[in-house]
Amino acid sequence: MVRPARFFVICADRARTGKSLLARAVADWLTLEGEAPQLIDLDAPAFPLAERYPGRVEAADFGRTMGRVAVFDGIAQTPALTRVVDVPAAHEAAFLRDMQQLGLGEVLQEAGAEVVLFFLFTPTAASLNRALEVERMFPAARFQPVHNAALGEAAGNDEAESLYLELTRDGVVRLPVLSAPALAFIERVEFSFAALMRGEIAAPDLAVHNEARHFAQNLFKQLNRLQMAIDMDALKKMGFV
Repeated sequence: MVRPARFFVICADRARTGKSLLARAVADWLTLEGEAPQLIDLDAPAFPLAERYPGRVEAADFGRTMGRVAVFDGIAQTPALTRVVDVPAAHEAAFLRDMQQLGLGEVLQEAGAEVVLFFLFTPTAASLNRALEVERMFPAARFQPVHNAALGEAAGNDEAESLYLELTRDGVVRLPVLSAPALAFIERVEFSFAALMRGEIAAPDLAVHNEARHFAQNLFKQLNRLQMAIDMDALKKMGFV
């Protein structure tokens, strides 16, 4: 069975949520599955993904009109490519608005691609409300809320707790807390989760190495469960289940 192309959008309404870390993990998870996903990095001018994934990154300044046009034209013209889009918080609203207005999700789905939208929220009413708003914007896509445990819980605030329960009613991907040494290891330019799981890179400290591996294994298990749910939904739509 040939798997269809997959289009992953990784976004957040706030900076420093672990968004780019998740984008890298998704790209490496796909790599370990035997795919060679194209990454789209909109974080100008640094374009941090370009150095980590040479030859696999399309870098575009989404703050400029030509950059925005190039990104969406490229996606629409080659819908059969599996992609991971890392959307900076500063461009989250504009990217999702353009994606909705252009009907990009529908274009990709008509071409047979799976569209998955990860939204990393913070445990505040404003962020949870924004996540629910984004979910409503793309009813045909697979919307997946993501909670970074390092950002805390939505406890002690009745409104935030209620919104959290509504948002996560169908499940949530959780990023475990990382110690400072483990995070520093993962942030090395030469690091990738794929290399770590293949045994091609190791931390100088065994405890740090094991923590990083546990983080990757935990996250990859969640991504595998998500993919299984997407596959099951596809079978239901085809009438096989």
